[in-house]
Amino acid sequence: MREETRRALALAAEHLERRDDLPDPSGPAGHFLAYLAEGATEGLSGDRDLARLIGVAARLERLFELSLPDAPGLYCFGAEVVPSVFGAAMGARGSVSGVGETRLEAFRACVGEAVEYLSQFEPAPAAPFEPREGAETPLADQDFWSEAESLALGLVPSQEPSDASGGRLRALDEHVVAADLTTGRQGPLPAELCWRRRDRDTLPFARGLGVAAGRSFREACRHAALEWIERDAVALWWRGGRRGRAIPVETLCAPAVAGRIARWRGGSEARLSWFLDLTGDLGVPVAAALSVDRQGKRFAYGFAARKNLSSALLAAFTELAQVELADRVVDAKLAEADEKRLNDTDRLHLARRSLVKPDWEALQPAEAPASGNRQGSGNADGPPESFGDIEPLSALAKRNFRAVAIDLTRVDPGISVVRVLVPGLQPDPATLVTPRLERQRALHSSAGFPGDRVRLY
Repeated sequence: MREETRRALALAAEHLERRDDLPDPSGPAGHFLAYLAEGATEGLSGDRDLARLIGVAARLERLFELSLPDAPGLYCFGAEVVPSVFGAAMGARGSVSGVGETRLEAFRACVGEAVEYLSQFEPAPAAPFEPREGAETPLADQDFWSEAESLALGLVPSQEPSDASGGRLRALDEHVVAADLTTGRQGPLPAELCWRRRDRDTLPFARGLGVAAGRSFREACRHAALEWIERDAVALWWRGGRRGRAIPVETLCAPAVAGRIARWRGGSEARLSWFLDLTGDLGVPVAAALSVDRQGKRFAYGFAARKNLSSALLAAFTELAQVELADRVVDAKLAEADEKRLNDTDRLHLARRSLVKPDWEALQPAEAPASGNRQGSGNADGPPESFGDIEPLSALAKRNFRAVAIDLTRVDPGISVVRVLVPGLQPDPATLVTPRLERQRALHSSAGFPGDRVRLY
């Protein structure tokens, strides 16, 4: 990023943080805010959340806007982030993106993803980890977290010395403080479950799962819990054979859903799209947005869990738009060089879009739209009980899934970030197979599973 751009972003952030007048619209900082808000800068002054996001953007390696040929009614930003710039002890350069209905929404989503990524890396000693005020607690409650819970998340026990009573001894700096999101109880859990440590990573699932940013600690926890619920539902569908339901036409045709998706597609007829309801026993709505090109090829997907089905459909569609764009990026790379230059993620895109066919049984609804008291079928853990606005943390607690949160918020950049862990849910992508997934697979032992043939991510 050019130095003059960094200065303009930093100045814009300062103006918003101070809650004073906006910068001169003819200057670089004012011009950027007008561009970001598409001219509607009223109300931006004093938005400290936006100020901090712009401050992060000023320190990114790259920040750029992308067009979405298959969904021109949406906005998209991409960025490259270097964790060491923000005090991480180690961490590879990462690429992130965000999509939104407005340019400002897409910017928030993209930079929020950057904050989530950099917060996953352990801070360097010179930049000590400082969680939000009030989060610090003594690591005395040794019964807070059990080894069984670590094993449920695939953490292999380390070889550590024992005390005279046979108990395992752990160094203080090898633990992090966590909070039970139902009881509020706090205590230690192994640091290996928290940080990305490339030299000795032992977790068999994606490190980014359950890491979320938000305007507050509680909001970040809800976002992270929703991601766990989404990935669990996707795994039970794609890897476990649990079929999806049809979406009620009353939901799809509501102006807030169909009207917005039509605007987002912007008249593009290059692809055919459809949805599945993947909601499981937790009752939190999970939607899959799927598409292929007009020849029935180049399969793409998007998933989302939200408090209600309409919101899940819209969020899943924005994820679908990102995957469709990623496929076009792979095409551009292939046009410039041969396949040997592609990275592992690019190759996953190629395999998925070439192998998955729209007539696969898993991609078709197996049941009618769900009703609040209708018994489902093909579900290893029982049907959901209701489908309305459902709080994810309450839904997890009701089904006896414990959710704990590690506060990853740092003084720099000062944006709330948490890592949530839910032992017992099936993470995805993961090599770990939980009893929950095993039970689901046992219901369809002879049917075959699409996840055994094709990885989605």
